[in-house]
Amino acid sequence: MVSNETEIDIGRFVYLPNRDLVAIAIFFKKEAIQKVGILHYITSIFVKYNIPIIHLIFSRPSLNKCGKALFFIDVTEKRKIPKELLQEITKSKYVKKVKVIKPILKGLLSDNFFFPVSIGGYRAIILRKPIYEALIKEWQKTYGDTASVLLYHISYLMGLKAFDDHVKILGDVNHNKLILLNEVLFRDAGFGILKIHVDFKNNSAKVKIYNSFE
Repeated sequence: MVSNETEIDIGRFVYLPNRDLVAIAIFFKKEAIQKVGILHYITSIFVKYNIPIIHLIFSRPSLNKCGKALFFIDVTEKRKIPKELLQEITKSKYVKKVKVIKPILKGLLSDNFFFPVSIGGYRAIILRKPIYEALIKEWQKTYGDTASVLLYHISYLMGLKAFDDHVKILGDVNHNKLILLNEVLFRDAGFGILKIHVDFKNNSAKVKIYNSFE
């Protein structure tokens, strides 16, 4: 299991044994993204009622869609969410609606409300290490060179599809921008830290991957 100071766990669940946990899903209006103090207003309400926020998830910001946030809170000392707290959150003219998410069992709270997960507008899946190791390494152990050849061709096609998608995201075929976006999305997906250097004059490229997931 990886553990270092730059690692970030994007888990959508919290497990704190013997604590009373609840989540509040908040839907913001489109104009909220450009307003100052919205998050301060929401968090100050939790402070007012002395309720700790233990985890927080935000949707990727967009000017064309309403923002979503999920606040995981510990109400052990309160036993339940005060109705007044929910009323104060909904008072904001930039909040569209709120939804309370109850725990699966005591101490175990999961985001079983927002689904499916998406990245950049496309549905996505998250493969934890035990799963992708089984998918890649165990497959190669069982089928040897055949598996490696298939993985190569699959990865090649994935690269072509990724290029088309990156062009669509940027709305441009600027090679330098595409290289930067490719490096960003590669890292964001957890594949590794990608560095690409292209020599356009000589039609050559050098690609380095640091801390590859493989």
